Amino acid sequence: MGVVQGMGLNDSKTSIAQSKASLEAFLGDLEGLAERVGLNESRIEAATIGFGGLCLKDVTDDTSLSRFLTEYRDQFLVPFELPAVSAATTLVREGRFRELLDLDQSFAQRREMEIFGEQSRWIGQCHARSMRGMRDHRVVWRYCEAVRTGEAFGWHPVVYGVVLGAFSIPLRQGLANYTRQILQGFIDSAVHRGVLEASIAAEIGGRLLSDLPAYVEGALGATDQPLIRAL
Repeated sequence: MGVVQGMGLNDSKTSIAQSKASLEAFLGDLEGLAERVGLNESRIEAATIGFGGLCLKDVTDDTSLSRFLTEYRDQFLVPFELPAVSAATTLVREGRFRELLDLDQSFAQRREMEIFGEQSRWIGQCHARSMRGMRDHRVVWRYCEAVRTGEAFGWHPVVYGVVLGAFSIPLRQGLANYTRQILQGFIDSAVHRGVLEASIAAEIGGRLLSDLPAYVEGALGATDQPLIRAL
């Protein structure tokens, strides 16, 4: 159920502008999230014990940055984050509030989210607050109320999926943008720390994103009821 349905022309234009602004704001926060996490090396190291030693402090050159981004893609982004975004979007569009709440709550037991820490919930909760006025979209409104009351945590992959569903943003586009921005944040972190030049980091990111369509299609194919339960 898109929020544009049943609206007049002016309302429709306003909704399109609002959806674009919401998406761009969230994407900016995703890039900033990855960069802030990357600069907090002690938290990364503590949170990733048992996850292949993923640690940005070990990134000192192009080879180690490539290795870090590949491990992040294989351990977190593709098997965990993108399917979660896809699942949340689907649940919103199908009007399944209880399953959406279960998805959000299940993240509290997922060690994968420790890599993002409180920043994940802070970003998610900020964007959930911005959607609390969407009373005509009952699932979105109920979820945002659950975040406000503490019944839901507001993890950033879930809230990002809610944004896509709330504003009828194409899921493929949303997943592709998520992937680009979160990887760009890690790349920017390495550049800002003086580890390597921006041009070299951009080349590494470009190679990693060459398989972007496959990441997106994999996330779309994984969105079914067993996946939602597993998360």
